Amino acid sequence: MKSVKFLLVSLALLVNSLAYACCEPTYTPGEYYVFYTYPKQYNDTKPKTDKSIEEWCKLIGNQATVNDIKAVVYSFPLADLETILAKKGGSKNSFIKYLRKNKDTEIVNYLVLAKRCEIARAKRADKWWYPTKEDLQYFDLQEIVQEALAYKGTRLKNRYLLQAVRAAYTMKNYDLCIELWEKQIKNLPPSAVRTMCQGYIGGIWFQRGDYEKAIEFYNDGNDQASFWWCAENMTKENTDLERIKILYKYQPSSEELAKMLQKICREAEDNANWNIFNKEIIEKSGYDYSGYYQDFQQNRKRYMELRDFALQAVAEKRSNIVIFSSNLNAQDFCDKYKLEHKSIRQQ
Repeated sequence: MKSVKFLLVSLALLVNSLAYACCEPTYTPGEYYVFYTYPKQYNDTKPKTDKSIEEWCKLIGNQATVNDIKAVVYSFPLADLETILAKKGGSKNSFIKYLRKNKDTEIVNYLVLAKRCEIARAKRADKWWYPTKEDLQYFDLQEIVQEALAYKGTRLKNRYLLQAVRAAYTMKNYDLCIELWEKQIKNLPPSAVRTMCQGYIGGIWFQRGDYEKAIEFYNDGNDQASFWWCAENMTKENTDLERIKILYKYQPSSEELAKMLQKICREAEDNANWNIFNKEIIEKSGYDYSGYYQDFQQNRKRYMELRDFALQAVAEKRSNIVIFSSNLNAQDFCDKYKLEHKSIRQQ
């Protein structure tokens, strides 16, 4: 009896499967992609976190929320920062509660200096700014550099050095920035603050025209926007293949590399399919096909260059990305599809 029930259920499922399959659209070989260098269901969106704020949170033993710390560090005006400890009464902000409870003058003094540096840099960037006596007394960047370098503690050492670099960079005192990096900052443990310093040093080398050094700093700091900005100056025509080679040189296992490779592979398949499945139609219609074929020949050289590079990358074993490792060349690729198409038409 059980076997009969099992058989009936299986037949029912089979009928439903066939019905469903009959409703699905059919595709020609030219509508399928062969090469995949990253998963089909690839999630291109990743949640962004402020690592600097997370490090603040860790510094105080997670006694304040990320949002409260962010509000104080980024949004509090200078006057409010200066009077955090002087004011009495409760506060809804957990970071302020922590500072008042622990009478943490060390952090408050730093926040005040950082806000002064922020204001001074904004003023210096304004082309219409003319310094007043108050600006020279309280927002002088040289004074800020000296105050930052006068800090003798260890708890906020990296953050004070960041303010010194920011102020010196704004004054175009690039030699001081590089000196601070070489003698102090690069020897500090990895952190978001150290990474921010790297961005300024990379910017200095970029302005000096040393793009190789600049891109190393951007790459180590995981600053992709600046990385590509710099990469444009290291290529002849900024083609996709040039960009792939530069990315492979510095980030051989980058997820972005996989996407760039797949884009060209998909383009190669599309071009091959188009030439195979539309050539006969165009020729029969009386149109001149030579222009389309010429485009394919021009792209063929580009695809061959990518294939040679991919084989080199596979041999070097520097990357964990599945890189276009097929032995098919562009002509074999087209012949393969042409044979498949003919075999299906003959059925």
